[in-house]
Amino acid sequence: MRGAAERIRELASRRARLTTRAGRASTPEDAETAVAALTEAQDHAARARERLRESLGRAAAAHERAAAVHVQAAQRGGSGAAEHRAAADRHRAAAEADRRRAAEA
Repeated sequence: MRGAAERIRELASRRARLTTRAGRASTPEDAETAVAALTEAQDHAARARERLRESLGRAAAAHERAAAVHVQAAQRGGSGAAEHRAAADRHRAAAEADRRRAAEA
């Protein structure tokens, strides 16, 4: 009898460890549902990273176009040429930062 009582306590302890917040033990179906949810979340995350890389690539291209416009304006000369060169430098730096972020995403 002593062995049976000990085994009952052991099983009760194990059941308590396996009990979920909902107050019931997890089932194989719960595990399958969790795995499916994880797989879906990973797919969503991969698609989101790809969209982020694409967006950052488009932003870098826009910065390069803006830099080119500022360079053209600076080449025309005038009192604002220095400001245009500085703006072109800022846009080129922003384009490089976007490309770096895209590579890291």
